[in-house]
Amino acid sequence: MAKMVAVLVVNPVNGSGLFQYLEAFFENGISYKTFAVAETTQVKTNSGVSMKTDDVVANLKGHENEYDALVFACGDAMPKFGENAGKQFNQDMLSVIKSFDEKGKMPNEKLFINRLNNLGYETNAMLESNNHNMQLFYLPQ
Repeated sequence: MAKMVAVLVVNPVNGSGLFQYLEAFFENGISYKTFAVAETTQVKTNSGVSMKTDDVVANLKGHENEYDALVFACGDAMPKFGENAGKQFNQDMLSVIKSFDEKGKMPNEKLFINRLNNLGYETNAMLESNNHNMQLFYLPQ
């Protein structure tokens, strides 16, 4: 059975990281759908490139069983989360993350770190560089 991944895309998103996820999914035959953590599907990368996601995070709620995993594409929007925490799209994001976690469909940080170590990566340097692209390869069985 093919894997299906939901990808949360904050606004603005780290375009390099997001496109690395999407390219790796494509190359490994993993289907995905992107969800903007925003009021519309229109988002920008942190370098200003406009893009359109497949849907918004509000429409992911209640569809957790359709996906094998949830991946979070971070960006410059996260430092501003505190200023916008009460906005509905951020509340929806937290709700979706909680639901996926309760179903065991969130990449496990301990497994992620072990996977990096097994691949020979210097974990501390990798985490400090904010390059978490290896976590996409952990999908629940």
